[in-house]
Amino acid sequence: MTWGVIDTGFLKKALSDIQTEVQTGLKEKISTHLNFLPSSVIGQITGIFDDKLRELWDVAESVYRSLHPDYATRDALDQIMAYTGVLRLASGKTRVNLDRLLLEDATTIPAGYMVSIGDSGTQFVTLEAVVNATGFTDLFSVLAESTEYGDLPAHSGSVDTIKTGVAGWTAKAAMKCTHVEPYAVGEMMLSLYSDVGNETFSFAAGGPYTAAQIVAVIMATAVNLEAVDADGYLLVFSNTDGEGSSIRAAEHFVYPPDANEIFEFPSIAVTGMNSEDGDPGRDIESDHDARLRREELLAASGCGTSAAIKAALIELSFVNDAKVYENEHDIVENEIPPHSIECLLDFDATGTGDEEQEIVDTIWGNKGAGIGTWGNQSGLATDVEGTEHTVRYSIPTEVPIYFSYEVQVETSEFPLDGDDQIKAAVLALGNTLLLSEDVIAIKFQAEPLSIAGVYDVIDFHLSIHATPDGTTNIIIGAREKATFDIDNIDVVVTPI
Repeated sequence: MTWGVIDTGFLKKALSDIQTEVQTGLKEKISTHLNFLPSSVIGQITGIFDDKLRELWDVAESVYRSLHPDYATRDALDQIMAYTGVLRLASGKTRVNLDRLLLEDATTIPAGYMVSIGDSGTQFVTLEAVVNATGFTDLFSVLAESTEYGDLPAHSGSVDTIKTGVAGWTAKAAMKCTHVEPYAVGEMMLSLYSDVGNETFSFAAGGPYTAAQIVAVIMATAVNLEAVDADGYLLVFSNTDGEGSSIRAAEHFVYPPDANEIFEFPSIAVTGMNSEDGDPGRDIESDHDARLRREELLAASGCGTSAAIKAALIELSFVNDAKVYENEHDIVENEIPPHSIECLLDFDATGTGDEEQEIVDTIWGNKGAGIGTWGNQSGLATDVEGTEHTVRYSIPTEVPIYFSYEVQVETSEFPLDGDDQIKAAVLALGNTLLLSEDVIAIKFQAEPLSIAGVYDVIDFHLSIHATPDGTTNIIIGAREKATFDIDNIDVVVTPI
């Protein structure tokens, strides 16, 4: 039998074939009475050499396969991709804007100082120095980057612990009134809730009050809260520091009803040092994803095909997903006019219009001549002669998904923030869904089981309505995209 590279590919010798050949050769050269039992000396010696020969055949097969993009891995795949100008996507770090840094006057946070999600969660380092030279305590912002590469989520309010601190910088949850003094009010009551408890403060009708006067009223009786005058703005914060620290304006009563309302605080509890989700990093692109992207980019070298247009759109850095629907017939089909295409895109827009213009230009530059465009959005593309053309495309209709869970937990193993971890896990799963991808109920029902201490999911509902009442899959239309928000996930924890 012929081994190695043959007409049909590569045929590797099996270990049994190697053993047979070696034993046959030794019997021919030495003696037909040789004992090759595994317990014999010669059997053990030949066994070692047989295994080494098998390894050589494995290497030979790997070298052969490394020339094909469907089988090549790691560096070999990188080299094949490089032939067509495609590079594997590098890993990246998560970035988060720490916009709730509570600093006393004359406090400086140097670049490279570290914060984290909880005491043992993902760590981030500040990318530049922050200086408070205002003359009063206030909130400041700085961009921070995770210490490790990968898709490390940093949900709003989750970065709450200082790892390398300086005097005058605390991780107390704080919120700032959006209005500046003077405060002209009627008779008023203000209730502030912290992670320790709630406190109510009363103000007599009249005024106008300065921020310092409001601070004086709060500080005269406050037990769990602190307040300062931040250059005419009221700034309040919890007196607990770090993980678990929170504050919110729970109630606000003004009498008479037509009196000026002066306190506008966030409507939800304020926690942590980041008010928005971070921009997640990513792991280095896997072999599987690299192969798929290579094929899509090669398709882009075509002209006018749906695959080529999709590949060109996905190559735009701000595009998360794209679909291209086409109607090649003489009548309207699927709402698309005859001989037209509809490009459906999920992308991140900055609001400047730059992304929309790039999309329009990309569609115009890749569609076939004489082919129309269709969609619920439009822009102008300019051809080589300076003539403007209207180009249409679509953005999906968002379908918010709501969840309710009741989980049984082993309290000795379940984390203190376990309900938040469940919500984060469900949100992360939801954010993997692409355009028009259905929401499969059983996948989301099982997701809480990934959190330590969760024993069972004893009740689960999902819906496109704010009160989840369904248990079956949610079908997403061709021009829709399921969307997920951590505020739309309700979790009830029940001890076993």
